[in-house]
Amino acid sequence: MTQVTHCRPACFPTRKPLAGLVPLALVLTVACDDGPLGVPFNPMPYVEVHAGGAHSCALSAEGEAVCWGRGSEGQLGQGAYSSSGYPVRVTGSATFTSLTTGHNHSCGLQADGQAACWGWGHYGQLGDGSRYTLSFPAPVQHVGSFTAITAGYYHTCALDEDGAAWCWGDNSQGQLGDGTTVAAPTPVAVQGEVIFSAIAAGGYHTCGVDTAGRIHCWGLNVDGQLGTGDESARLEPAPVAGGDVYTAVTAGGSHTCGLTAAGQAYCWGSTQYGEIGFGHVPPPGTPVVPVSAPTPVHQQQGAGTVFRTISAGLNFTCAVDTRGDAWCWGRGYEGQIGDNRLRVAATPQQVRLPANVRFLGITAGYMSHACAITEGPAAFCWGTANEGGIGPHTNMSTQPVRIAGPQ
Repeated sequence: MTQVTHCRPACFPTRKPLAGLVPLALVLTVACDDGPLGVPFNPMPYVEVHAGGAHSCALSAEGEAVCWGRGSEGQLGQGAYSSSGYPVRVTGSATFTSLTTGHNHSCGLQADGQAACWGWGHYGQLGDGSRYTLSFPAPVQHVGSFTAITAGYYHTCALDEDGAAWCWGDNSQGQLGDGTTVAAPTPVAVQGEVIFSAIAAGGYHTCGVDTAGRIHCWGLNVDGQLGTGDESARLEPAPVAGGDVYTAVTAGGSHTCGLTAAGQAYCWGSTQYGEIGFGHVPPPGTPVVPVSAPTPVHQQQGAGTVFRTISAGLNFTCAVDTRGDAWCWGRGYEGQIGDNRLRVAATPQQVRLPANVRFLGITAGYMSHACAITEGPAAFCWGTANEGGIGPHTNMSTQPVRIAGPQ
């Protein structure tokens, strides 16, 4: 049974669980200046947060990277293969401008455009030329600098200064986009001569937005996650069906979503848990019919919801609207929807935010948790992540838990 921690009145304000929705033991919101046994909470000004598999990483305003949760594959970057419920500092003197988390590896981009990765490296997803698992950042072997980086299940991709895409790691489904299915321990050029403005690595596929606002995807397509109107795999970038113009793209386990300049979200791919948000979940025992072309995400009636950021996870999706409210949909049996319930949601459900909290960005993880960053700035996580992925005091929370700073 999950421990329930009672906070003293000096805690920052939170909303209490709704009675009757889930057992109290499943809900824990730690929001104290001091934790159990008087351990200082030590809040930290996080400006970026990412949910991985069973771990999470965040970036401070000073460019310091910290990670917490499962660390058995070195994905925390602390120089050891151990887990931690509290954030631990990524070893080394480098400061980062952005971070990304895969299933069990992590990467960061430095101010000079150089990339470094750490964690499980069996497929070469660390990009250092080896297949070793490392508990400290290793430089990605690439001539030139990157402007963006993204980690998928077992592969990693980045954009260079010219908008060219490079990928490395697992390529069993063509997710590196180099026209082969051969894994690469160092970056290989994505074919097609497409100039990208954004890129997103997913489970076994990758997508990018070109400078004209068109999305291109490549890799596994058995669930229609490439959005090409069919279920055929692609070894090189292929344009997504339809004529919509996008400003952002996110790739999940078996689905993909894009965001237009008007804040409209479109998703495609697997519909098993309602992760594309179009209002339908297949009845139990019936075949899952993929949606292989962009489909509008259901907008809350009368709410005027306009999304400004979106993130696809394993089998759920989360987004933040222009008011700072967070919404999630898809599989929620582990609390990852964040609305204080355990269920599947085929349309966006509002995450139960602490009082006076507004989110700026959000990430859905590759297992069962999500994290978000606030205007504060501060970081919150929810869902299920054993070994401290959502903080030190619980493995599961159906509503956001504030993340402490390093001890």
